[in-house]
Amino acid sequence: MTTPPVMYRAGLLWASGDTLESARLNAFPDGAVLVADGAIQETGSWEELAARCPDVTVQDERGSWLLPGFVDCHVHLPQLAVLGSMGLS
Repeated sequence: MTTPPVMYRAGLLWASGDTLESARLNAFPDGAVLVADGAIQETGSWEELAARCPDVTVQDERGSWLLPGFVDCHVHLPQLAVLGSMGLS
C-alpha cells in the first residue's frame, strides 16, 4: 500500500557522524522532513524542500522541533549484559 508523501515543517535537529570524534549537532530553525510510505525520504531547510516539492501536502508544526532518525536510542542498565548476546551486532 502506497501512502502519499507528506512534508512536515518545523525546527529540525539531528546528530550526524559515525564516531564520537566526528559527531556533530545539526539544526535548521525552519526545516522540513519529507515522509513517504512511512519512511523519511529527505530532510533539509524548508525553503529548499518546499521549492523542490511544491505539490506535496504540508503539515505545519512551526514552534515544534523534529528529531528525525531516532530508533530506540536508549538502553536501561540491566540490558547492558545482553547487548549482542544473540550474535547480532
